[in-house]
Amino acid sequence: MSIGSRTWFASARRWSGFATVLVPVLLFTGRVEAGAPAVPGQSVYTVALLDVGSGDTKGDARVAELLSQTLSADAAGEVAYLRSPAVQAALIDLHIADPTSAAVPGARLEVERQFLENGAPLGSAKRPVAAAKAQHKRLQVALEIATIADRVQRDWVEAVAARERLAAIETIFESTRIAAQMSERMAKAGSSAPLDQMRMQVLMAETAAVLGRAKLAVQMNRERLLGAMGLWGSGSHVILADRLPDLPATAMPAADIERSAVQRRFDLSAARIEVELLAAKLGITEPTSLIILAEPNTPAKPAAVTEPVPGNAENDKARWTYFQAVQKLRAEAVAARSEVREAWINLNGLRDIASHYANTVAPLRQRISQQELLRYNGMLVGVFELITAARQSSEATLAAIDAKRDYWIAKEQLDFVMRAGSGTAASASGGEAVPADESGGGH
Repeated sequence: MSIGSRTWFASARRWSGFATVLVPVLLFTGRVEAGAPAVPGQSVYTVALLDVGSGDTKGDARVAELLSQTLSADAAGEVAYLRSPAVQAALIDLHIADPTSAAVPGARLEVERQFLENGAPLGSAKRPVAAAKAQHKRLQVALEIATIADRVQRDWVEAVAARERLAAIETIFESTRIAAQMSERMAKAGSSAPLDQMRMQVLMAETAAVLGRAKLAVQMNRERLLGAMGLWGSGSHVILADRLPDLPATAMPAADIERSAVQRRFDLSAARIEVELLAAKLGITEPTSLIILAEPNTPAKPAAVTEPVPGNAENDKARWTYFQAVQKLRAEAVAARSEVREAWINLNGLRDIASHYANTVAPLRQRISQQELLRYNGMLVGVFELITAARQSSEATLAAIDAKRDYWIAKEQLDFVMRAGSGTAASASGGEAVPADESGGGH
């Protein structure tokens, strides 16, 4: 029983000699207490490719350690990296393509640093075509794994938000149940009209349905999270937090988010390599500086072809084919910048909305409910006016929880479009696969 309910019971006992009834009201502001779960997206994870037919004792111990305590968003991501079959399938794909890569059985590697720093950066000295193709494959696998992590983070937010909503709705249900019992006693004593009694019964039935949906949402979101992490059966016991982390005190600054995304995103890095490989295939000897894409307004310099022959149609076609690929890559970079700005605007806008609900709307509704209680005690309003105020206060609390959930999902969306990709970018080489021709143009 909540503290608010106990307060109401004390008031009810003081008024027990009157023909009125005091209805328990939910007084919950939605503010988060100290000791909130850790903010998502703070860790660099490790992944390990398991050998065929062997186990991973060290990984098993780490997973057991993570699951023995309250599961944070980052811990959920780490469990997925260590245990998700989808992650293992991606690493196997990389190992098959390049058995000498870091994805070898038993090797453990940090995902972000490994995939961002392994291989020569574009814009520097030329590298062999084979090395470029290996780096392209690593980036594809990195994007696939980052997509898995993104799903885990989102599912964690949804699962914890569902638990927070359930706790609030359970308090609402308990208060409504107590009110219904008091109303029933009043009806038996002849102090309540049959219509009022039926209204209370409908209210109780509706609240029970809302509670049932909330319990179902907790179960469904929990199962979705377990599936994303790759857990099932006896190894799927997880301890989730009761509420989402606090909102940040200040808005996220926009400094360098576009430049960081263009320089670090897996999909753009892979697209740059496709252009590099296309240049090698076509015999381009002076790739344009636009490949770097750090500054999208950099003017293009002409692309030179090996042993150019004036008026040669093949050379002219190669130059234009290459320049077309560069322009497509440029378009992807512009779209990426727009995606990052849009995600940033959405994140800070949702933070303002969530803060408004938690710090303004919910406390005001609480105070209105308290004032209605005083008026009810003074016999100035009826029981249903009091219940209406209480339900509006509860709805404001649930709206605050939903707004906070939306903020953390938006935070994950911004993290994803900054480091990984949108998942919709087309190949910079016109939708073709990585060129198979390993001509010496890139050597």
